Amino acid sequence: MGEYRSLHRRKGQLERESHAQGRVTFGDPEKPLRIVMRADDKTPVLSLDEERALSAIPPEYATNAKKIKAFAAHVREKVQQILERLIAIFVRACEGFQGSQLYRITAAGLKHPQRGQSVRRAQAPRLPVESDRIRKVLSSKWTMRLLACRSAP
Repeated sequence: MGEYRSLHRRKGQLERESHAQGRVTFGDPEKPLRIVMRADDKTPVLSLDEERALSAIPPEYATNAKKIKAFAAHVREKVQQILERLIAIFVRACEGFQGSQLYRITAAGLKHPQRGQSVRRAQAPRLPVESDRIRKVLSSKWTMRLLACRSAP
């Protein structure tokens, strides 16, 4: 255990030295050693809350803020504000059934290095009907509509 602590301390020393030399920057000013990146890296850095919310959005389908709240630990109260900040680059807002707001991750959001790969994802919102047959039809229409939106110039 002592060996691990000394290695961890040494790692922190090396990161601070590299930062002083201008080779790396710290992504999170509140927790400087949480994210260390090359000085020339222009990737936008997400806060821990933004990272959790982005990681909860599934790549396969759009979902709503309520479902994201259920799966993004520690961001329940702030999820709407976080989604508004992410909409610019990493998340696309779209209208769902009955005018509800849905969120879908963009290609940039999928590729972001802070997006967790093995995190539980938010579920799809419930469709406004209970019949399995009607649900399949509406779901396929919704998917086709999203594909048409994606291919439009």
